[in-house]
Formats: sequence, C-alpha cells, structure tokens
Amino acid sequence: MTQTTQLKWYQKPMPVTLLIIFAWPVGLVVMWIHKIFSLTVRMLVTSIPVLFILINVISANFGENYEDEVYGNYYTGDSRVNLKNDKTWSWVGNDGENIANGTYKISYKGEWFNGPKYWNIKFNVKYDKYQNSFDREQNVYYHDYNKITGESNYYRLNGTMPSTGAGTDFIKH
Repeated sequence: MTQTTQLKWYQKPMPVTLLIIFAWPVGLVVMWIHKIFSLTVRMLVTSIPVLFILINVISANFGENYEDEVYGNYYTGDSRVNLKNDKTWSWVGNDGENIANGTYKISYKGEWFNGPKYWNIKFNVKYDKYQNSFDREQNVYYHDYNKITGESNYYRLNGTMPSTGAGTDFIKH
C-alpha cells in the first residue's frame, strides 16, 4: 500500500507566489523556509525588490534638486527679494528699506506642464512692515524664453499679496 502525503497550502508554488505578490515580505519568508523554488529562483525573487528599494533610496538622497539655481536677487519695479543659500530671505525696497524677511524651505517640483523647471518655496515671515503683505507660499519658474516679453534665461518668483490679492512677479536674470 502506498502512502501519499498531502502538501499544505504554504508548500505549493501558486499560493506562495501570490503571497510574494500581495504580502511581501511574508511571501519571501515562506518561500525560503519551505524551499518552494530552486536556490537561483529564490535569490532572484529576493534581489529584485531589494534592488528597486536601493535604487529608490539612492536616487532620493543623491538626486539633483537644483536649489543653487534659485538663490539670488529677484527684482520687480520698486523692490527686490533676495533668497540666500543659508535659507534666509529678505524683501527690500529700492531705497534699501526692509519690507519683510525670514527663513524659507524649498522643494524642487520638476517640470511645469512640460515647460520650465519649478520649485515651491514656503516662507516663514519673521518681519513684515505691511502686516501680511508677503505670500507665504510661492513658486519659482525657470524660463528659457518668454514669447510674450522676448526675455530669455530668467527665473520668475510668483505669488500673490494676501492683503491685496494682486500678483507679484520678481525676475532674476
């Protein structure tokens, strides 16, 4: 008389494959403990997700963020905003009067509608002469060429003034 042993569900390739897909890393552990696949397949199945995780971590830590492109003076008709690389900023009138200042955080956002590169800037306002005249969150756009004005290779700091709702455009060449 021959005796057949019935495999448990976690000893069969199909359920373990589903575990790997839908309950990773539990599926990996089950695959290794019960030696469901050959050593080569187990190593390959284990290394692919690890490789993707490593690539993601490396690209997040060492990717270009272009922050150094944003630093500098942005001008409008009667004043300028200076973004310094020590994460401080100031808004100064042409007469040298301090209008507003503080610190900021910047994050690179990529390309704006397949066009210019842009960054989001969150301003922490420490001093504001006109009480709430400087928009707390603005964007900086890099323009290779503006068809309307004919200007080329410039950065535009854009936001709105909360007190008036008027748009602000500060330009850096």
